[in-house]
Amino acid sequence: YVAVGSSLLVYVFFWILQLKKGRVYFNNFFWTSSLALSIPLLGHSFASQMLSVSDRLFIGKLVDNSAVGIYSTLYTVGSLALMLWGAINSSFVPYLFQNIEDETKRGKVSYTALLLLIMFSALTICVSIIAPEITYMLAPAEYLEYVSIVPPIVAGVYFIAVGNFYSNLLVYCKKTWAIMLSTMIACSISVSLNVLLIPVLGFEVAAYNTLFSYLVFGFLQAIFSYRIFKKKLSGDFIYNNAKMILVSVSTIVLSMICIPLYKYNLIRYAFALILIIIALFLFYEKDNKKNSEKDK
Repeated sequence: YVAVGSSLLVYVFFWILQLKKGRVYFNNFFWTSSLALSIPLLGHSFASQMLSVSDRLFIGKLVDNSAVGIYSTLYTVGSLALMLWGAINSSFVPYLFQNIEDETKRGKVSYTALLLLIMFSALTICVSIIAPEITYMLAPAEYLEYVSIVPPIVAGVYFIAVGNFYSNLLVYCKKTWAIMLSTMIACSISVSLNVLLIPVLGFEVAAYNTLFSYLVFGFLQAIFSYRIFKKKLSGDFIYNNAKMILVSVSTIVLSMICIPLYKYNLIRYAFALILIIIALFLFYEKDNKKNSEKDK
């Protein structure tokens, strides 16, 4: 309580200081514009929180607390890549907003977005591959029995990033209601699937419910942003949707392939090595292509 109270006092102090400096206590235009943009995001935040915790909530209600502990720990393992995504997205948003109106720069923005998505995809797949080792370091040995739920969680986390790419466009176009609607639909699906399937198939199915819900979230964000972008702005769409779909499908497939490989460490390590070699080869080819284009 002391920490919360102290933080609140600091915030109030700086708020009063800003009001005093600005000498404007109420501006109808600013209030109307900011509330129209922000209120839907409050609904999005609530639905997003519910979406992220509904699986554990219903596992606790429909199974038991020990299952919640196992699932929560493995969810943490699957969400490790998400810790870096916030920083990546925060760096990309200013670049996107600065260049979105310039049709001559949209190709570069599209390439940058795709490259960031591929990098995050590679990171999530790596988490799937080494999930047993991460689980062994973070949890008791008996949790390894359930490590197969990590890949669908990882793939679900990946679709948070996909959704963020498109929600950035919706924020730019000031259509935050579409973000709220996408999140609320995905949350409703998650809650419904958890209530229906957990009692029948066990708590492990919550991971696949999470994946499907976040997939719907990313898909709806893409649909809304594409349609709104076409109405608001002229020219080609800012992202290459076909390539983003290809990366997304590949991420799901490669993550799921890890599940049967958890019993065969040698094959799993060989699989990881092959993926690394392919990634290095692709980046090497792109680098050579860029250099050849510069020489011309």
